[in-house]
Amino acid sequence: MDEQDCLRFLTLDWFLYDLSEDSSETAASKEFPAPGDLPEPLDGYIRHQKIQDSQMVQIDCSGEKSEVKSLQELGNIQKIVLKYIPTLNHLGNEPSPPTPLPERERGADPVVKSSDTRHSEKPEKTALGKLGSSWLVWGQLISEKQSPVSLAQEICNQLKFKETSPNWQVDLIADGRLLGATLYELWCPPQGQGEGESYHLLICLFDSHWRKEALRKRVGSLLKHCQYLFLYRHKVVWAFQQSRRLRESLQQPSRLVPQVTNQSLARLEQSVVNLTELQDHLRQSLNVLA
Repeated sequence: MDEQDCLRFLTLDWFLYDLSEDSSETAASKEFPAPGDLPEPLDGYIRHQKIQDSQMVQIDCSGEKSEVKSLQELGNIQKIVLKYIPTLNHLGNEPSPPTPLPERERGADPVVKSSDTRHSEKPEKTALGKLGSSWLVWGQLISEKQSPVSLAQEICNQLKFKETSPNWQVDLIADGRLLGATLYELWCPPQGQGEGESYHLLICLFDSHWRKEALRKRVGSLLKHCQYLFLYRHKVVWAFQQSRRLRESLQQPSRLVPQVTNQSLARLEQSVVNLTELQDHLRQSLNVLA
């Protein structure tokens, strides 16, 4: 195994968001996978959380139970994560994921995890994540000699989304430092009114000098920040898409307004005004202007 192509505690998190009208703190759509630990031999969890008027589902999964993992495992980890959204499987005979075990205690170590290598087909569009979804890949460098940017580019090569894959040259929108880690953000935005395939990905590579306990605290802080920042980000994008739809729905009626006004003035300027025709015309005009 080439250590230049490896990370400690390589982990993939998927955050899905929906608007929710239920005021319950534990409310979740029936389409959401049940919360709790992933069953053996997997090590990870599914978590629900009600945030204001929205519902979040987080699916967290890692590779096989070893401290050092190759980036080549990331593709299989993503397939496992996708398997826990049943409506994503487009083959009718795809088996449903095993029932999760009872939910782990929140103080459990988020660094040590394990997984299997079951495969899944590419996902179909799902009712989940209507508001949006984001992917987070995090891990720790093994040595200071490793290049974070090279590792991030290889992570992009391992991930696949329906009908699209990360394009580093085109989709990279930001990079920087946070919580003792190097971050890279990639985004393929939806086109037009939200049609087409899109994705949002954050890669977080922690420096090699952090001890496990300090790393655990930073990962916990990162996940807490991400669940809110991703939500607000998707709300902004969703609101923009809604405004585009509203704008286009108003364009055609707005083009009729000058025409209706001119016709009304022309009728009033006639030497003989037919009140019945004028009444019908005004009724039609009100329908256009309403």
